[in-house]
Amino acid sequence: MTMSKDFTAKDRSSQSRVNTWRRENRMVILKGMPLNMPPEECEAACRVRLPQHQSLQFEWERPCNPWRKHRGRVALGFENAEVRTEAEQTLAGWHWDFHPILIQKVPKPRFRRVCGKSATETKSTTNNPSLLTENAPSNIIKSLSSAKTTKETATFRRPLSQAPPAAETIDLTAGSPAAPARPLTLRLSTPVNVPCAAATAVQEACCIAAEAAAAADAAVAEAHAATFRAFTAEAAGDIAAAASAQEQASAAEERARSVYGAAATAARIASAYSSCISPLDDFCRY
Repeated sequence: MTMSKDFTAKDRSSQSRVNTWRRENRMVILKGMPLNMPPEECEAACRVRLPQHQSLQFEWERPCNPWRKHRGRVALGFENAEVRTEAEQTLAGWHWDFHPILIQKVPKPRFRRVCGKSATETKSTTNNPSLLTENAPSNIIKSLSSAKTTKETATFRRPLSQAPPAAETIDLTAGSPAAPARPLTLRLSTPVNVPCAAATAVQEACCIAAEAAAAADAAVAEAHAATFRAFTAEAAGDIAAAASAQEQASAAEERARSVYGAAATAARIASAYSSCISPLDDFCRY
C-alpha cells in the first residue's frame, strides 16, 4: 500500500460522502485505473472483482482537464470497516487490462488542536493570597494577618523577575546615525492549521498552467499552418490569399504569446503557494 494524497471529489456532496467514509474507516482508494476506460467500465470491473459487495458505492476524483474522463483514482465506500478489510484482501494484487491496480492507504482522521488559550486554566496564587491560606498552618495564617496592614499601605511593585523588558527605541528616519544596522525581520513559528484553500489554489494553478500550455501549443501549430499557407499562396502569385494567411499567422503568434504568458503566471503562482507552505504533519509554519 502507498500513502494517499488528499482525495478531491467532483462536487461538494461527493466530497462530503467521501469524508464520511474516511471518518467511519470504511473507504478504499484505488489508483491506476486505465485513463482510456470510462468510469462505468471501471466500476463494472470492480463489481466483478467484488461480487459479494452489492451495496458498493463509487466516487471519482475530479479531473484537472475537462477533456479527461477521470484521473485514475476512485474511492470505494463499503458498509462497515470489517467489510472494507475483506475487500482489501480481495483487491490486493489485482491487474486489470494489463494495469496494476494499487490500494492506497487512507490516513485516519486526527483531532485538530485548537490554537490559542487553553480551555482549562490553572488558578494563579500570585495576586490571590487567599488561595495560599486555605490549607496553610495556623501560625502562617497569623503571620499573614499581622502583616496585612503593612502590605496594604505599601506601594505595590512588580518583582524584577516579572517586569517586562524595556522596549528599545529605534529611529527609522533615513540618514539618522541611530538607524538599525540590520533589517528587522518578523519570525512567526506558531504551528497553525493548513487552510484547504492553499492546497486548492495550488491544484487550480497547476490545472490552469497545463490548460494554457496546451492552448499555446495549439496556437503555435495554427501559426505554423498559416505561415505555410502564406508561402504557398505567395509562390502561386495569389497576393490577397498570402496577405490573409500572413495576418492569420500573426494573430495566432500573438495569441500563443499571450497564452504562454498566462501559463507562466499560473506556474509562478503555483510555485509561490508551494514554497510558502512547508508541511509538518498536519500543520505548517508560515
